[in-house]
Amino acid sequence: MATLRSHDLNVPRPFVIGSDSNTVQSTRNNIAFPIEEDRAFVAVYSLSSYPGHNAATIPINRFFVPNLGRMNGTSVIFVPNNMKPSTLQREINDACKKFYGPKQILRRIPHGQFWAALRRAANYCWVWEIRKSTSKWADYPATVEGKHYGANERLGEGIHPAQFLASSQDAGIDDAVTGR
Repeated sequence: MATLRSHDLNVPRPFVIGSDSNTVQSTRNNIAFPIEEDRAFVAVYSLSSYPGHNAATIPINRFFVPNLGRMNGTSVIFVPNNMKPSTLQREINDACKKFYGPKQILRRIPHGQFWAALRRAANYCWVWEIRKSTSKWADYPATVEGKHYGANERLGEGIHPAQFLASSQDAGIDDAVTGR
């Protein structure tokens, strides 16, 4: 970070949240860092992959994807280890709101950073649109996650069996399309 600051570079910071080591607190710390460092832009995404037998980041039995349109990086589509999917979705939404919110916009004005405030306000509108969709989406995992998590939001043993496999291979579609 010192090298970036010494050259006055304000590099965008993408965050992918939801790995098995992430917790609610580590998620909150991830967004606190770019705020403290006064970064201009962050992108907060849910850990994602395409379901299949060789999914690199998420085991196939931890997906729940009733709609492939949700595989967009902003929607939580799997069962995380250290927090419920609905909690992860709300934490991502809150992180975006906190980074791009009115407090962060207004703190630039006393420093004469009007363009930075305007960019932050424009990004706040973009984030608002995403949050509008994903806030509704967070209600869905809340209906299916309860029995798989304990009081501390740790995933129980046996891991959630995916109800909606979005793998075309598992559904037999690959064979139908390729003629095998």
